[in-house]
Amino acid sequence: MTGARAATSYGERVTAEMAGELAALGRIIVAGGAYGIEGAAHRAAVTAGAPTIAVLAGGVDRAYPAGHAQLLEQIREHGVLISEFPLGSSPTRTRFVARGRVLAALSGASTLMESRARSDALRVMAEALQLGRGVGRCPCASTYAAMSRSVSSSMQWARLENSSMSVCGTLRITRPGCGRVRAIALPIRHRRAA
Repeated sequence: MTGARAATSYGERVTAEMAGELAALGRIIVAGGAYGIEGAAHRAAVTAGAPTIAVLAGGVDRAYPAGHAQLLEQIREHGVLISEFPLGSSPTRTRFVARGRVLAALSGASTLMESRARSDALRVMAEALQLGRGVGRCPCASTYAAMSRSVSSSMQWARLENSSMSVCGTLRITRPGCGRVRAIALPIRHRRAA
């Protein structure tokens, strides 16, 4: 699940509901650990006691964003933090772009919950398409017209997701059994010496 960092309260609520339902169905939530939509998806999975994967744009030893330090620690305890960058690496613009490729690759289906027209979240969806993954978009309430128009016009080709079951349908369309992890890396527990 991906979307705007500056998400609306509606977008965060819908994301939390859908991520919670998917977690209850045994699906693993994959997101980028950012503020907004991605944070809401991770929090819902943690609250449901389900595993979640956070793909980071810096080293796994660096809590970024700093305001998500506690959430990232919860993910580390009950899920997995992943980065293709070495320990100590700071997030950069190019690393956020690269992170989108990894997000798409780890997901059986990607759903864009809420986004502005020039959002990096759209890049995640393009990467998912190139990899042959299912892609979906969530309808936004008409009161959030700017976000709704952006998602609708940028992704007219994407399947409209309005429930956790429709996301599961997207998973089945792309690859049967997708979304159930058969093997998973153990959380990295590197700690810097004090």
